Amino acid sequence: MPFERVNKATFHIFAVIAAAASGAVFLGALGNGFVSWDDPGYVVENPFVRTLAPGPAFTHVVLSNWHPLTMLSYAVDFGFWGLDPFGYHLTNIVIHAINAYLVAVLTLKLLTDADKAGKLSGPALIYASIFSALVFGVHPLRVESVAWVAERKDVLYGFFYLLALIQYMTYGRRKNGWAASYALSFVFFALAIMSKPMAVTLPVVLLILDFYPLGRFNAGPMKKLFMEKVPFFVLSAASAIVTLWAQTKAIAPLKAVPFGVRAAIAVRAYAFYLYKTVLPAGLAPFYPMPVRPFDGAFVISIFALAGLAVLSVAAARRARAVPAAFLYYLVTLLPVVGLVQVGGQAAADRYTYLPLLGVTVPLSAGAALVFDRSRRAAVIILVAITLALSALTIRQVPVWKDSLALWSRVIDIYAGRVALSYVDRGAELSALG
Repeated sequence: MPFERVNKATFHIFAVIAAAASGAVFLGALGNGFVSWDDPGYVVENPFVRTLAPGPAFTHVVLSNWHPLTMLSYAVDFGFWGLDPFGYHLTNIVIHAINAYLVAVLTLKLLTDADKAGKLSGPALIYASIFSALVFGVHPLRVESVAWVAERKDVLYGFFYLLALIQYMTYGRRKNGWAASYALSFVFFALAIMSKPMAVTLPVVLLILDFYPLGRFNAGPMKKLFMEKVPFFVLSAASAIVTLWAQTKAIAPLKAVPFGVRAAIAVRAYAFYLYKTVLPAGLAPFYPMPVRPFDGAFVISIFALAGLAVLSVAAARRARAVPAAFLYYLVTLLPVVGLVQVGGQAAADRYTYLPLLGVTVPLSAGAALVFDRSRRAAVIILVAITLALSALTIRQVPVWKDSLALWSRVIDIYAGRVALSYVDRGAELSALG
């Protein structure tokens, strides 16, 4: 078995430390309040969070979204904290810390399955898993998802989505599968869907896992692989229909934003998130639509994505990890990349919450190779990256302190381009006298 190389106790100790670090960098958010963007609709002015009865959560659409589990989680918070924002932020931080632990577990499963030949040592696998968890957990792109009360749906869907993937990895590892793990994967998927519709991508991700690292494409008839995903695809289709119905009034018509412009925005967004992963500076709560969609940034983006696509195809035979990671990144971002226009934004940091695992997990595999060659160098690299990202995250958290700080940040970066920022900041200044 692949886990025989790994000391489980050591792994879990380090995974818990990574989770604690991922929560610690967000402790500053405990002093933050509610902001004027979506927080009133979801919590402050929402009568449905004042009861734990599940009926309203399941039968009402809130701000063009149907995510009943997210609404129920707010109701639980209200039961404990009333309208004290401290408790809502605490819940976000705790769930995110748990997610960092789950990322470590998932990464370990992925890498041990990928390294069937046993080229990596047990300590290297543990190191890689912690590397992945820390980069995921302390990266400043996570701030929007964790420090904004209204984005509870990100951390909550992430929790169930990760559990679904972990259970599917357990199921796919066994020659004849394991019914309990398959059933749990489906249940967690359903819970993820009810937390945030962005989870609809999971059935395709399961097929990507079948391709690599599980290698199930070569282990039996393809028909079986697709047939066992039918319940997942049916649930995805149902969720997509409900989401489109709920967002009917929020979705911009093609006349307002032509398909060509949407495609350009999507291409730019895919490249933008990769760029911000490497250089997470100038992060903003709101990224306005580009003034000229087909400018130099678009040309650079399309060449970058084309290069990655060519690399993935070229590596498909010898290194399936490359196309698998690239496909995961493309698929998981697809629902929010801009082809369906809601909210008038070109991009949003919160959309990267799980998709960028397509970057961090392959990086962790490279980190494992470094570890087996020089443990001192590997530890120095991990500490340096963690400290640098943590410092940026700690600095970014106060952006979500209140409405004044939030909209001032948008105005500082995109002066004159986001009307909402001036309207909401003006309202906040008026309220303050």
